[in-house]
Amino acid sequence: MPTRTIYLIRHAKTESRARWDQPDHLRPLNERGRQQSESIADALADEPIREVRTSPAVRCVETIKPLCRRLGLEPIVDGRLMEGASLDLPEQPGTYVYCAHGDNAAAALEDLGVDWEACRKGSVWRLAFDGDGDLAEAEYAEYPA
Repeated sequence: MPTRTIYLIRHAKTESRARWDQPDHLRPLNERGRQQSESIADALADEPIREVRTSPAVRCVETIKPLCRRLGLEPIVDGRLMEGASLDLPEQPGTYVYCAHGDNAAAALEDLGVDWEACRKGSVWRLAFDGDGDLAEAEYAEYPA
């Protein structure tokens, strides 16, 4: 039985980077991304999540906002989850959500030895660890499913 579960979310779909003329960290979700964020909230709302961390990028904060609303949790905005940063996943028992970017989510999966082919926008990796701290399960889902 897992003692620690991490839901690693890659932010949902956004406005086009090419058409965005403001700083990239301010780029919001598009309509599809807002639908994805609601689907992610539907999928995870009944999980015993104790903490939700997100990159400060608007697209990440908007991705987890519906989930936080349903859980009654305030997200922890963490600059260490920003694009280009290395993820520092929790080691304590419990269930956590981390919302990050394609580069650092993929790097975290590689560091864990996960054989991954996809980490698309609006996707969630469920990473379950055993009592020894070893990765026991890694499941991938895209939203809306």
